[in-house]
Amino acid sequence: MPVANHCSFNLPCAMIGAVCAIEGLRGAVAVVNGSTACKYLAGRVVEIQDPLGPRLDPRWPGSFGQMRVPCTNIDQEDVIFGMEGKVEAALREVQKRCSPRLIALVNGCAAAAIGEDLTGMAARLEKELQCSIIIIDAPGFLGDAVIGWQRAIRALVEKTARPMKDKRGINIIGPSLLHGNWANDLAEIRRILAGYAIPVNCVLSAGSDLAQVESLGRGLFNAVLAPEYGLPAAKLLEEKLGLPFLEDLPLPYGIDGTDGFLRAILDRLGRGEEFSGEEHSSTCRRIIPGLEELDRKGRLQGASAALFGRPSLIIPLGRWLYEYLGILPVVMGLKGSILWEDWREDLGPLAAKTRLLLDQAPAKVKGALAQAQPDVVFGSALERTGAPGASIDIDYPMRRLFTMRPFMGYRGVLTLVEEVYHALA
Repeated sequence: MPVANHCSFNLPCAMIGAVCAIEGLRGAVAVVNGSTACKYLAGRVVEIQDPLGPRLDPRWPGSFGQMRVPCTNIDQEDVIFGMEGKVEAALREVQKRCSPRLIALVNGCAAAAIGEDLTGMAARLEKELQCSIIIIDAPGFLGDAVIGWQRAIRALVEKTARPMKDKRGINIIGPSLLHGNWANDLAEIRRILAGYAIPVNCVLSAGSDLAQVESLGRGLFNAVLAPEYGLPAAKLLEEKLGLPFLEDLPLPYGIDGTDGFLRAILDRLGRGEEFSGEEHSSTCRRIIPGLEELDRKGRLQGASAALFGRPSLIIPLGRWLYEYLGILPVVMGLKGSILWEDWREDLGPLAAKTRLLLDQAPAKVKGALAQAQPDVVFGSALERTGAPGASIDIDYPMRRLFTMRPFMGYRGVLTLVEEVYHALA
């Protein structure tokens, strides 16, 4: 089980995590039940992280000038005298304008603190509007985005997922709109699985349709790509639908990690002998000349790095940098208040070599970078400003990417080696 571990700085709040969990699904709309101040950041995050998603008319009052995430706009009077009327009117308008199959009412701080019971209204509107409605309490004071994402996924699974007899494909659990490069990473995972004719039944939650979530029970098993996000959902699906999940699944960063990811899935399908290693070899052939050049210049062995981001990204990435490229992660800043149980074990040889920064207060980050003086910083726009040398964006918030440059999988190796080459050359 994921465990609470440390303070969370520089990570959006629970409300934004819940909104991102729902907005990553086509056919579903998240409605912030709060003030406009609560929804503006959520709307902006979703617009940036899912630019190809459905768009609202910004002239509609419920959108408050943004293309994504409508809001009930409750005020002081609603807090004192009751908000049901305003919430009901907002949900009716959302259904009229967006025609979603599911509406998630995400309660922000004021709505959650009051605790007004809106379940009766939701049940009545479901029948009238012919769409599913779920209510998610995800106030900012509850914690960070991971907690909100998990709460939203639990509500979604309990509302929609059902056992199914006919089985096909695998489910991928964990991708979120809050993962900086989620769309490119997911496209790469789909590509390498398709190379072995392994269909993906559903992705929970970014990058799927609501109908696929409703058919989660059709999956053969679940593969968790971000344990701190997805392990509770995988355990819930095992309990609710009898769907097993792959334990100790290698995360597909680096060549060996991607090999291990594919081998584990093929083995579970009884097709382990089909693994060819062809992309392993072709990827090595493409990167070795550049790495040899850096080595001849004395820029590779002995180089140092600092990594900041969600643990399921920077722990496997840090190990790959060290074990394959010879770059030592001198600092690893783990963002978020939740880790999975085996995260220390997954650090491997880095456990004794790397300073772990569990407090992401800006002053602590700045001090760690000033002391370590890494050659390159892997992180977000927040750490980029304090980098003493080169920086590479790997996690939210990051620059927009218009090209297909994943970090996961074999093509992710090409992306990262290219970035490292230009940073150190």
